[in-house]
Amino acid sequence: MNKVLFYMAALLGVTAAGVISAMLVAPRMNWSATATPGTNETRVANYVVREWIKNRAGNRTNPLSETPANLQSEKGEFSEHCAFCHGPDGSGKNRLEADFYPPIPKINTLQSWTDAERFFVVANGISFSAMPGFSANHDAEDIWKTVRWVRHLLKLTPGERATIAKEIGNATQEHEKTMAQMPENTKMHQPVTPNP
Repeated sequence: MNKVLFYMAALLGVTAAGVISAMLVAPRMNWSATATPGTNETRVANYVVREWIKNRAGNRTNPLSETPANLQSEKGEFSEHCAFCHGPDGSGKNRLEADFYPPIPKINTLQSWTDAERFFVVANGISFSAMPGFSANHDAEDIWKTVRWVRHLLKLTPGERATIAKEIGNATQEHEKTMAQMPENTKMHQPVTPNP
């Protein structure tokens, strides 16, 4: 019995030391969204998140068929809810022109993901990644539409690529026009002066 109490006390001591160390070290770490994740951090985070998704996604299949009418609706769903961050082409080039930590994934390259895994991520989101969950305010059909379009991003036709490139160009021009109309003292990219 004394041995059990000793090991429990030792375990509690190690845990307390770890928590105290984390509290002392964590505030000194770089928490900036402009930082680049380290190799080991990226490996561990990707492994944990990927396994979490695989273990919970199940094996559902997309009930929507790929028809021209469905593709238009699916593109609209993606454009409305996903393109702002992931880019209209899935490249991860967000319209905010901002840095995210971890970086926004290039969803047009995630070829090994199943539709069930994509559905799970869109429905539930991923903590501490800026990926929101949509299931509370969107029905399953809307989420499946998004999944279908993400799958379609892998095989865009030249015409679709041209249309998306034009949309990106229009959005860039609109942004530049808006910035040009702003008074100089309110434009972004200006140094921030703290209040006295």
